[in-house]
Amino acid sequence: MGADPLSDVLRTVRLTGATFFNCACRAPWVAESPPEEIILPMVLPGGEHLIAYHVVTEGCCFTNIIGEEPVPIEAGDVIVFISAIRMSCRAAQACAPIPALRGRSTA
Repeated sequence: MGADPLSDVLRTVRLTGATFFNCACRAPWVAESPPEEIILPMVLPGGEHLIAYHVVTEGCCFTNIIGEEPVPIEAGDVIVFISAIRMSCRAAQACAPIPALRGRSTA
């Protein structure tokens, strides 16, 4: 067994690509993830699975799985969504989500 469980998992998983989005947000802001079948071909054509994660480097915000209650996260927190779920992040718990790809063609 390695130094920590994440290191052990990463040694056994075959990663085929990565895409990173760096966002600097100022309140009010909110973003809702599109379904995996829409975003995956855009960020990793031919990819089979998407793992979403967020690293909060400054300030605080809320995140949630769509349909669940928002959870507060703050600078230093890392949150990982390991399955094909829809999620959102927002500046305040009461902000209404807006789909990230609204109005964009998926064709």
